[in-house]
Amino acid sequence: MMVWMQRMGSLRLTVGILSLVVAGAWYVMATGASPTWVLLVPFTLFAINLGVALAMTPALRQQTALFVFHLALLGLVGLVMVGRLTYLKGVVEITTGTFFEGTLLQEEKGPWHPGTLAGIRWRNIGFEIDYAPGLTRGKTRNQVEWWDGMQWQQLTMGDDQPLVISGYRFYTTSNKGFVPLFVWKPTGEGEVGAGGVHLPGYPAALVPISTWTIPGTTVTGEIELRLEEKLADPERAWQLRLPVAHHLILAMPGGTHTLRPGEHVDLPEGRLLYQGLQLWMGYRVLYDETRPWLLAAALLASISLALHFWQKFVSQ
Repeated sequence: MMVWMQRMGSLRLTVGILSLVVAGAWYVMATGASPTWVLLVPFTLFAINLGVALAMTPALRQQTALFVFHLALLGLVGLVMVGRLTYLKGVVEITTGTFFEGTLLQEEKGPWHPGTLAGIRWRNIGFEIDYAPGLTRGKTRNQVEWWDGMQWQQLTMGDDQPLVISGYRFYTTSNKGFVPLFVWKPTGEGEVGAGGVHLPGYPAALVPISTWTIPGTTVTGEIELRLEEKLADPERAWQLRLPVAHHLILAMPGGTHTLRPGEHVDLPEGRLLYQGLQLWMGYRVLYDETRPWLLAAALLASISLALHFWQKFVSQ
């Protein structure tokens, strides 16, 4: 048993495990595979190797600073493993004036993620974005509100100022655009529906066009937004806002229609009413509860290692 323990804590095994980590990292970068399962085995072996080395090597325990460094390193390895097993990252788009409903457009998460995102609710009140000449995006100021269980709270969030709820961090992105809002009343006794169409990001697409299928039907058409004023100007500073005047070009089966707010088009399947225009904002969502602990462990490792070398080379 002692021989086996010594082998498990040997430096030679450490070198072999680190080689596996490097090979796994190269494989992840080359193939785009999820690093969670690729690196879980070598990191587990590294944690066992380091833990056994601390238990079986008296020289490490006799040097306090060096021992603390290895403990911090063991903590870092364990936290990285927990972080990869419980993390989440994703994206979502939310129309101004509407709530986040707990679902994402895209997501990637660890197998042990707690899955509490579905219970989170917050509202995108509205946002402002400044642009410098050359269509250079400046600061985003996004007003949001959420219920904390006792009262409504408000915050101005942005690209570097997140909204944090239950460990989930929401950040604004450069992805945003216009949302035509519609009411659909089907022919007969069908249920009236309402909703919006997120057009491609603006000003990346100066003439936003999107294909759309009316919910609950097979009617598919093309929506084009025509701004009747110049919002984005490469020659001057400007601020993203809703246009004063605009109209939609709606290409549906049977013909093309021009719609302004409050106007409708009658189709064989029902009536489509255009209510007006709104904005949508794209958000990135991150969850990793190990971040502050990783920082603390990294600082502890750095300080203890610096103290060890100071004691070894400077104080003598």
